[in-house]
Amino acid sequence: MKSAGCVNNSGELLRAIFTFGIACAFDSPTKVKLENVKTDLREEETILKAILKRMGYFDALVNSAKSLTEQSAGLLESTKRFRQTLSDTAKELKEDFSTEDIAENMGDKDFANDFANELLATLTNLTKECQRVSADCIKRKHAMDASLAGIDTSLETGE
Repeated sequence: MKSAGCVNNSGELLRAIFTFGIACAFDSPTKVKLENVKTDLREEETILKAILKRMGYFDALVNSAKSLTEQSAGLLESTKRFRQTLSDTAKELKEDFSTEDIAENMGDKDFANDFANELLATLTNLTKECQRVSADCIKRKHAMDASLAGIDTSLETGE
């Protein structure tokens, strides 16, 4: 009877003896409990797999937030540096060529050439700084876009 799976403990043995083996035609209480436990474990496994898929989504959210924060901080630093460059350029031009100096030396070719060369150099440096800031902003925007796209991808795939 044990090999048939009818008797798994002493209670089931007594049950089989008193029913003259008829109890073996039906599932034993132990087998029913075992099947119920198996079913419960399958349900829990399904739930855990769904939760693990969502964990990837939450990890993507955290990583995206980190990336957005880093890129925003970088943009802020780049903007501060650009602002400082603009301020320094304006200060330099005002100190080197005051309104009085310009009015006083209006007909002096050397002064005009100095002024033009200094202005060209300053504007060239300012243009380079503008290009650097623009390139940095574009690079950081692409990084932010990629970070946000990662959230969409993880939501769609469940990873």
